Amino acid sequence: MSLFGIEIGSHSVKAVVMEKRFRGIEPVKMVRRATGETKEETVSAIRDILELNSYDPEEDRMAVLLPASYLSYRLLNFPFDDNKRIGEALLFEIESQTPFDADEIVADYIVVEKTESGSKVLASLSLKSNIDSFLATLREAGGEPDVLIPHHCATAMAAMEDNNQTEGIVASIDIGLRSTSISFVKDGRIYDCHSVDTGSESATEEKEGYAKNIASESLRLLLSHGVRSLGGVLLSGGISHDTQLANALEGYLKAPISKPSNGSLDNVLLDDDPAFSRKAESWLFSAALAAGTIMANKPKNLSMNFLTGEYEKRRKIAGGKSMALTTAILLALVPLAAGASYLLEGALLQQKYDGLKTNVRSEFTRALPEVKRIVSETQQLKNGYADLLLQKEQLGFALSENDPLLDRLFDITSSVPPGIRLDIDSFSYEAMNITMKGRTGSFENVERLKSEFDKLPWTETVTVTGAKASVTPGSIDFDMELVTER
Repeated sequence: MSLFGIEIGSHSVKAVVMEKRFRGIEPVKMVRRATGETKEETVSAIRDILELNSYDPEEDRMAVLLPASYLSYRLLNFPFDDNKRIGEALLFEIESQTPFDADEIVADYIVVEKTESGSKVLASLSLKSNIDSFLATLREAGGEPDVLIPHHCATAMAAMEDNNQTEGIVASIDIGLRSTSISFVKDGRIYDCHSVDTGSESATEEKEGYAKNIASESLRLLLSHGVRSLGGVLLSGGISHDTQLANALEGYLKAPISKPSNGSLDNVLLDDDPAFSRKAESWLFSAALAAGTIMANKPKNLSMNFLTGEYEKRRKIAGGKSMALTTAILLALVPLAAGASYLLEGALLQQKYDGLKTNVRSEFTRALPEVKRIVSETQQLKNGYADLLLQKEQLGFALSENDPLLDRLFDITSSVPPGIRLDIDSFSYEAMNITMKGRTGSFENVERLKSEFDKLPWTETVTVTGAKASVTPGSIDFDMELVTER
């Protein structure tokens, strides 16, 4: 099985092919292919890389970086540190800070800091329309990615490995022709991220102005955290080899600049496109290498993946080609074994049942010889059911005299914590199910209401099915479902 780490840029596709070895994964090949302005040229470059390296979507694994131009970032604070609860609330919190609905967005997060009141997380988000378009290009080329990783995770990983002894915040800056990814790393964790969209290829023409733009955005983001200087800068990307651009950045940022070391790629075979006038150096593949490494090792402080839920890759049950025959044999034996076990168990149970029924009838006849007609168990059940239906018709609406609706509505209103406003717009009550729509002052209030309703003696589960900012200032609209116990 091979692992493919792939980075798709404006003018090239870079890939690192890795193999699983006894001591872990090992890069065996670096590949670069030129692309152009059209989707067809990008598809052709990806297909060439995959075909030349015998990519098998069922047996091999692929990690692809989602370009920085497709991404947006948010630092969010949650009043809890449970990952499941953060995941449930993430899209609703993002929705309140963007012009998009939750169902238009794909997002993932990592925890950057545990606070006294909960957690601070860095969320990466992208529009589903962008994800769909990006995946369509990959699939047209024959690729089926297993993970889709935000670009800043890869650049941050390189900074963590190369600057683990550097004090303060390290900026990992990946410079592209149309967009630049900026990742801040501190104490082995991503601190914050930002993308700079130039809208042109001015980096190759106006280097001083381009460097000033990147430096200004980096320092602005740094100052937003109350920090005035960087401990170091790791520079990567397609045009970061330009000495004039690197010197200009170093002057503006006033921090030492270095390139990714990537010692593991120093002796790896390079398959470069002759269309490039400059031979690719190993550090150009640092992001692609990081993508494959993140997929293989799943580090908690870098693991983000947009291919979840509806986008998750579904592998065939047989796995790779080498397992196809074994799986086919096992699948053929499973129903045979299950069928034999079912028939044997059924025969034994029927035998026991018949023996017990015979003993009961014999004892009944001996005790009550005057009884000539014995009604079967099935008929007794039918007669009992008919009696219940008759009683129900006779009782009619009297059956609802003990309906607990009012008691449960009283419990709900009584359990609202002091100081929290709850406005109920609609309330639907059915057997074992209560749904309500309402408004309260904040997302935290929604969580507190859910927690209090969960403590009621008759609730089994309480689920917040929706929560978003209301058109009424300072209010949150929410939908909630309470499943009651029998």
